Amino acid sequence: MSDSYKLSDIYELQMGKTPSRDISDYWADGQYDWISIADLSKCEKYINQTKERITNRAIEESGIKVIPTDTIIMSFKLSIGKVAITQRPVYSNEAIMAFIDKGVTYILPQYAFYLFSAQKWDKGTNRAVMGATLNKATLSQYRVSIHNADEQAEIVNRLNKITDLINFRRKQIQKIDDLVKSQFIEMFGNPISNERKWELCPLEAVGDVGSSKRIFEREYVKEGIPFFRTKEVVELSKGAQISTELFISEERFAELKKEWGCPRKGDLLISAVGTIGVIWIVDDRSFYFKDGNLLQVRSELNSQFLKYVLEWLIADYKQEMSKGTAYAALTINALKKMKIINVPTSAQEWFSHFVEQTDKSKVLIREHLFLINRLRKVEKT
Repeated sequence: MSDSYKLSDIYELQMGKTPSRDISDYWADGQYDWISIADLSKCEKYINQTKERITNRAIEESGIKVIPTDTIIMSFKLSIGKVAITQRPVYSNEAIMAFIDKGVTYILPQYAFYLFSAQKWDKGTNRAVMGATLNKATLSQYRVSIHNADEQAEIVNRLNKITDLINFRRKQIQKIDDLVKSQFIEMFGNPISNERKWELCPLEAVGDVGSSKRIFEREYVKEGIPFFRTKEVVELSKGAQISTELFISEERFAELKKEWGCPRKGDLLISAVGTIGVIWIVDDRSFYFKDGNLLQVRSELNSQFLKYVLEWLIADYKQEMSKGTAYAALTINALKKMKIINVPTSAQEWFSHFVEQTDKSKVLIREHLFLINRLRKVEKT
């Protein structure tokens, strides 16, 4: 049995704040956790660490309000719907809303976490200059159904068990990825330090690097050739099934195929904007893309081997760039100049076969993970 409430009936909605960045004393040697969306992206159920902290002076002079322990917090701007529970008194920026329990009805924090995680918040968004956003007024009027205390405890118990199983499967996938990385190091060493003294050659010597032609919003159609953005590339790189949201016409795709830039099986599609450096080995499907660079691999180089080398090199590139000005994109020129280790084809092929075998295990685990996630969605409803 459940009762329906507006969020403002049962919670005080409290927005965070960013103390002035111009006053160093607000941030230097801060003692109090200050949460950003990036912190929410790295946690699971509980928020237990933050990248930045603020000082007592920042709290007193900025007027920022504390978020109590066991409070539900959620991102409601740009990256909407990331939810966590606080484990101690904390503070947050203005993109995060704290839902402070008024005590109107009994609500377990873990129950509220699963309840908020199950909502489709983006249905009520506005399109701001920088992306999707909710606001306090919209959230205040949002209605949720709250079960009684016994049902809340039972729901939390079931969902905790499902969540533990999901985390276990994810750790299995991570262990497989670590095994592949370890095998790569054993065979080829670190491709950046190149302690094995392999011959090096620029990427442009072993493949053709380019990007897609610009596609305008007016060119999108309701069905046709799938049009992938960074978020689709990220999911494809994980072996996930995706639901395409954008398409271009077959006629427009045929025009693009006459020019350089249409992907072929075995090419590498590399995300270049936003989430930088995610690599997907193109399969035999037809698609077009944006926000990425395409590497057309020549026949003498194995795509799987090259993918792993580039993941190392791009990670190093991002680290070096972050020491200076913040990088906004992975440029074609930067890719072309990256130094690739030149190893025997037989070794590349052996490594590729090893990866293919481990991928079979990952596919089975992901299938199980998919079924578990479906079960969790059913339980949340």
